[in-house]
This record gives sequence, C-alpha cells and structure tokens, in this order.
Amino acid sequence: MPTYDYACDACGHAFEREQRITEDAIKKCPKCGKQKARRMISGGGFILKGGGWESDLYSGASNRKSSAPPPTPAPPAARPRTTERMTLGAPSGAASDKPERLFTPVFAQLLLTQALFGLGWSMFLVVPKFVVQQFQADPAQVGWITAVPGIAIVLSIPLVSTYIDRFPARWFMSAGSLMVALAALGMATLPALDWRIYGYQALQGLGFVFCFNAGGAMAANLAPPTSLGRAMSWYGAANLCMNGVSPYIGELLQPEYGWRGAYLFAAAAGLLATLFAALLPRQARPERQETDLHARAGTWGFMSWSLGRVVISSALSAFAFMAVIAFYQPFALSEGVIEVRNYFFGFVLFALAVRFGMGGLSDRVGTHRVARAAQFAYVVPPLALALLGPNYLFVVGSLHGLVHGAHFPVMSALAVERVDPRARGRALTLLVGAFNGGTSVASHVLGPIAKAYTFEAAFVVGAGVALLGAFTLGGAEPSQLPRDTRVD
Repeated sequence: MPTYDYACDACGHAFEREQRITEDAIKKCPKCGKQKARRMISGGGFILKGGGWESDLYSGASNRKSSAPPPTPAPPAARPRTTERMTLGAPSGAASDKPERLFTPVFAQLLLTQALFGLGWSMFLVVPKFVVQQFQADPAQVGWITAVPGIAIVLSIPLVSTYIDRFPARWFMSAGSLMVALAALGMATLPALDWRIYGYQALQGLGFVFCFNAGGAMAANLAPPTSLGRAMSWYGAANLCMNGVSPYIGELLQPEYGWRGAYLFAAAAGLLATLFAALLPRQARPERQETDLHARAGTWGFMSWSLGRVVISSALSAFAFMAVIAFYQPFALSEGVIEVRNYFFGFVLFALAVRFGMGGLSDRVGTHRVARAAQFAYVVPPLALALLGPNYLFVVGSLHGLVHGAHFPVMSALAVERVDPRARGRALTLLVGAFNGGTSVASHVLGPIAKAYTFEAAFVVGAGVALLGAFTLGGAEPSQLPRDTRVD
C-alpha cells in the first residue's frame, strides 16, 4: 500500500499516511483540525514483497538461483524532494532551471517598469518644498505631512504580507503605479493645505509598497543565488535614478506651469508605469521543497529573531534618512536657498555609482559586513548637513547617496537571505514597512524639534538614533540560502 506525504497550509504540520490508490486525499489536518491538508507530489517507488515472479520475474526456485541479481549500486546522496516548481514563462509543475546570468530580457523589462514608476513617485520627494512655497507650511506641518506615507505603509503590512507571495507581481505593480498616478492628480488640483493632502500622501505610500516590494521579490527570484546583492542593487537603482530626474523636471516645469504642471507630469508617468507593469510576464517563483513547509505556516511563519534584527536596524536608520530628506528643503528655504536640485544631483550620482560600481560587493565580501558598515556610515549625512549648512547641498546629497546607495540594497539582500525563498515578498514588505514606519516616527519627533529649537538640532538627533541601528544589527547569522550558493 503506498505511503503519501501531506502538509497543512494552516499550521505547516507535515505527516504521512498509508492509503489505497483509490482512496480520496485527506483534507483534515490531525494537528490543528482544519480542512487545509493537501497531498504533496513527490518522487517515489515501491518494492513487491515475497519470492517468485512478483519479486524477480522468475517462477521457479532453480531459476532464481541461477539468475542472481547484480549487486545493488549505492543510492545517490539524499536531497530534498521537490514538491512544486514554478518558473517564469513555464506552466505550473514544469521543471526549468533558473538562468545563471542576471541580465535577461525579463529582468530588463522589470527594470524599465520600475524606472517609469520611480519617475512618477519621485515627484513626491519635493512635497516639503511644495507645501512651504504653495501653502507656507511650518516645520511641524512638514513633519506631519511627510509622516503619512510611512504610516500608511505600516498599516498595509498585514494585507500586503498575506497576498504578495500568492499572486503575480504584475498585479501589485500595476495597482501601485495606478495609486501613484491618482495621488499625483490629486496634488495637481489641491486648492488648500487641508485633509486631502494627507489622503494623497497615504495613497502614494501604498503605491510604493505595492509596486516596489512586488518588483523586488520578482528581482530576487530572477537572480542567480550568487548575484542576489547585485540584483537588488540594480533593481533599486532603476527607481533611484528617477529620484534626481523627476525633481529636476519638476523644478524646470514649476516656473512656467506651476506645481500643477509638475504633478500632472508625475501622473502621466504613473499611468505609463501601470501599462508597462501589466505587460510583465508571470512572476518567477522559486522551487518549493519539503524544507519550506515551516516558512509557510501562516502569514508570519517566516519570522525569526535574525530577521527581526535587520528590520529593527532598518527602522532606526530611517531617522538619519528622514532628518535629511524631509527637512533639508525647508532648511534651505529658511536660509534663502531656493533651488534644491543640487542635492538630488549629488544623491543620485553617487548612489548610482555605488550600486553599479559596487553592486556585487556584498556577494564577495559578505552581506552582513557591508550592511553593518552602511549602518555606521548613515550617521554622516545629517551631521554634514548640520555642519555645512544648505549652501553645500551637492556635497550633502553626495554623502547621502553614497551611504544610501549601499545601505538599502544590502539590507534587502540580508533580509531575503534570512527567510525561505517562498517568503521573500513578505520579508521585503516587512523591511520596507519598518523603514517607512521609522520615517513616520522620525518626522513626528524631528519636526517639533526643528520648530522649537533649530534644524541643526533635528539633524543631530536623527544621526544619534541611526547609530543605535548599527549596534542592533548584531553579528552575522546563518543564511537560508543553500550551502553551495551562500554569499556570506
């Protein structure tokens, strides 16, 4: 009687049952009692017991003696049994090896889609300047307005984490791009600084977590294991380069067409990204193995303390990021500096140089080493802004780009290393949610400090909190990647 393997999708319990071939598959889990058990598909065999024809194809004892079977060869080395494989462009269940080169046509199409999304979303990086110039907002108001996207992202984590690994990436990327387009249309028609700006900020925050996280999980799945750090660097760079291009276009459009023209441009870019995202092929999914079962035990079964340290460290580093990105614009305007695009030029130039020139550094040196060094370096940009002032925005932007260009992709690679491949989308959602949650808290804390004291005081506090993140990251942890493809 054959033996079948079962796994429960509700609790992750794995068990075996002997059943006749004609019996129906078991649905009820013996551990949790839910109707979520399903039969796993795996390679197997059977041996017929007893002597005679059914054993060796000979009916007589003399024939069996004269026809002894050859020595049985040693069995091959044990390996996890495959229960499911889904690959890009192949039907479910079709076996296909992942290509060993990173830059494939599908990966290029993904980068183009993310770049178009970034062109629309990056216009929201100049929201501080927009609300100060258009509506005379004070530092505390700037802090509240810039905190809203992070709050929306944190609140969306349960929903996104539940479904991001279950549906094609193009669905999430299309939805996220459309959200950004609608938010930009709202900003283009905003008549006053009222409750609507908070709604538009929340919508663009949700759009970012939908599009960026789903695309990041797809990039990780498309990458060979030894190029994971490089894949995350290139994917992040597709969005990052637009952090400079979009604000520059906005400042060029603003004198003649006003902020309305700038955000209408962003809306058009968002709609174009929606179309390109819908044309992406089905998301690549990694091979599912028996050892994956524990990571699929519910939405949060992938969590571990090693991943938690990465998440907490990312949230603390957001204080340094937000100290600069949210308050350098009102700081510059208060000092009489009107054009702020020099910061974006420096930021994008050096961030891209790091990601393309040193994109594989974590694959060679070790993901954890590079991540911890980037955490320590994140204290430099806000301190430089406090010491140099707004007349050196290119220098400050260059330092910020140098640090952030290394920090974000290596933290993303570290997070996906510490979870099962089937939970990469959820891990990235949690990481980005923690970072944006940190930006929200930072905005609420640093805005009143800047208003009550000085902008320089807010920069120093942001740097101090980010320093704690380097110590929180701790020592290196074992990777979830197979031993022969481990990069740290």
